[in-house]
Amino acid sequence: VDVEVELGDMMISQEKTNNEKNGLYQDVLNDRIFVDKSMLIHKVSETMNTKSKYICITRPRRFGKTVNAAMLGAYYTKGYDTHQMFDRLKISQTDSYKKHLNRHNVIY
Repeated sequence: VDVEVELGDMMISQEKTNNEKNGLYQDVLNDRIFVDKSMLIHKVSETMNTKSKYICITRPRRFGKTVNAAMLGAYYTKGYDTHQMFDRLKISQTDSYKKHLNRHNVIY
């Protein structure tokens, strides 16, 4: 989606590639310290359409539950092109990487 904004004599055009939740994960990716936990996506994808499709992720406070949820939302959500977020992460090396990328309705 291209977004163009006119400010007086200036025209600003930028590609809109994520929503507010995806923006949270983009901020984490751009942080000075980042730990790649993208293989969680692979584990979740493996459980789709199986008896184990319901997953409960419990962690103590401050252990990244919100960041992991934002990562899963950014990866699976339909209607956004977030491949640039994940192309350099470990998940991009799996066979199922493009199978689920931006192809699901997500409620988060």
